[in-house]
Amino acid sequence: MLRRSPIRATALAVSLLVPLALAAPASAAPSPIGPVTVLATLTLDYGQLPENIALSTDGSVDVNFNGANELANISSTGTITPLGALPTVPGGGTGTPLLKMPFSAGMVNNNGALYSVFSTGLASLNGVYLTLPGGTPERIAPLPAGSLANGIAENFNTGTLYITDSALGKVWTVSAAGGTPKTWASGPLLTGVKGFGANGLKIHDGALYVSNTSLGTLIRIPVLKNGTAGTPSVVAKGLPSIDDFAFIPGTNNVIAALNAANEVAYVEANGSHTIILTSTDGLQNPSAVAISSSTVYITNADYYTLQGPSVMEAPLT
Repeated sequence: MLRRSPIRATALAVSLLVPLALAAPASAAPSPIGPVTVLATLTLDYGQLPENIALSTDGSVDVNFNGANELANISSTGTITPLGALPTVPGGGTGTPLLKMPFSAGMVNNNGALYSVFSTGLASLNGVYLTLPGGTPERIAPLPAGSLANGIAENFNTGTLYITDSALGKVWTVSAAGGTPKTWASGPLLTGVKGFGANGLKIHDGALYVSNTSLGTLIRIPVLKNGTAGTPSVVAKGLPSIDDFAFIPGTNNVIAALNAANEVAYVEANGSHTIILTSTDGLQNPSAVAISSSTVYITNADYYTLQGPSVMEAPLT
């Protein structure tokens, strides 16, 4: 069962305070989603603060709970099933960059193999973890103590993992079989300004797309034929506190979580955006988005108020 853990949201809240990004053109596009509802109401007493989400193989979703450093599955009816516990962190993870507490972040599911990232401020525990069905999370790739791994994505054709680092302002790469990660991309477009830099990460149409939380931008980095990174460019701006995001299937349009703003944005391929959900829809620190062929899932992390964390869903229209 899920173990109890103290909730220390102050460090998380402070770390997400970011300067307002430059304004971007507003869009009058209609919302691509229907009414949002709660798939699963979570429990603060057990540290169920959902940071990230991944589509599973059976129509369910996998999530991680930051207050407890747990991984769990949520069925289509809202039933929560524990998948495994990440390691206990000696000293409480106070050396973790930006947060001063352990951080369980990005997730990706490849036919039941669940990859996730974990940051603790300790080189002995930081890195990429693999959880196989019925197994326990095992570290397959280490990351340095000064890193804050956040988003993760897999190129299923090449078996390559990509990991954003919000503290070091870079993208790492490593084989899905494990090994030592190498820097794949870095530079000012991935660097944070008094807060999180590179955050969310998705592979789409021959490129990596990365959000920069403190700059409020969405970045495109081409993947060249030899697998190296091309020149990064800004494809959308004016998205303050952008966190994770996901592409609507069959399009170049994105639905993005704006964490500290308590909003979800619909970002079109031309860079314009529309706010489609706000705190009036029940949002409190939305942190991640996953999209199936028919449904949008949103983790409602609720780091600030600690009143009602949940996983929400809405139909694609």
